Amino acid sequence: MEKLREDLQALITPIAERFAVDLIDLELKGGKSHVVVRVIVDMLGGVVIDTCAALSRAIADELDTKDVISSRYRLEVSSPGVDRPLRTVRDFQRNLGREVLIRHRPDDAVIEIEGTIQAASETEIELACKGTRQMVALAGLEYGKLKLKW
Repeated sequence: MEKLREDLQALITPIAERFAVDLIDLELKGGKSHVVVRVIVDMLGGVVIDTCAALSRAIADELDTKDVISSRYRLEVSSPGVDRPLRTVRDFQRNLGREVLIRHRPDDAVIEIEGTIQAASETEIELACKGTRQMVALAGLEYGKLKLKW
């Protein structure tokens, strides 16, 4: 399955780029006779259903043309959902201005910080926390979770 995952990643990444979406995850489930290919994508402002549908058609056309999967398959294209942990700089950049709970380990201690994402670089996340600014190093980051307002 790892070879298939690599082949699919190589095929899907340029298609995702054409649609201006980030490929978040590629999951493969099932066995040799039937494979479920789950493609998780996101973009600034979130992914809408029309983008998922168009992306699904483009990926399916390419899969059928290139015959990458020799068995039957089911393709699912979706957004990651609001409760997915934020882990990469792109995750934080897509959510600038949103409230988040971050859990990180600067040393041996575990620290949780709530704040609004102000900036995200390759090395750290900047949060506005109750009138102050805090920097959180990505190196010690366990995860970030969006704080949802119901």
